[in-house]
Amino acid sequence: LDDDPVTDAALTAQLEGDVGGASDIYLNLLESAVSEPSEADGTPRTASPLKAPNAATVRLWERERLRCLQRLGKWQEVLDDCHHVCPMPEWDAPTLRPVDDRDSSERAVAGSAVGGDVLNAAVRAMLRLGEDASSYDHTTGVAHPRKLADFCRRCAKAAAPSGWVAEELGVELAAAELRDGVEDVALTRIAALRRCFRRRWIGSHPAAASV
Repeated sequence: LDDDPVTDAALTAQLEGDVGGASDIYLNLLESAVSEPSEADGTPRTASPLKAPNAATVRLWERERLRCLQRLGKWQEVLDDCHHVCPMPEWDAPTLRPVDDRDSSERAVAGSAVGGDVLNAAVRAMLRLGEDASSYDHTTGVAHPRKLADFCRRCAKAAAPSGWVAEELGVELAAAELRDGVEDVALTRIAALRRCFRRRWIGSHPAAASV
């Protein structure tokens, strides 16, 4: 990141524990990346004097800002930022993590506090905000309901295989089930997660430090 001192400063602040400062830097970077067509050839340009970011860089800013907001416990901002990344009126797992991105997306270890991508962040935010969860579209001024129960129903109906959802997000789903009073279902889910963890651990390379 020698040619991108601002991103380097954000990552440094994040590593040093200044997640609030890092979050602000990522937000400024994302806002500066809003482009407008040039008069000459229609290619994007930015108002920032820095080199225009590529898609991978913008994705890094989005992901790391979401991680900062989660560490700060700003769950409404997490949900609003998720809507900015995926401005769809209804979410399911394939929408938040398309099939084309599934191999390149950074998945989270089950039960982790802030890891993963926009899918993980959205599910954690919906869990924390409960029945009143909704994301706000600052462009249109419209609020979209984001109930975790509705999200889970859409995941179950999605054409794409959803086993990885239950595995990766099982802790969050179990917490929602405990909150809703279906303890037996939650305990069954947790038992399945433990079996999955043991299976993956046994199958991992002897030199691996983690699964």
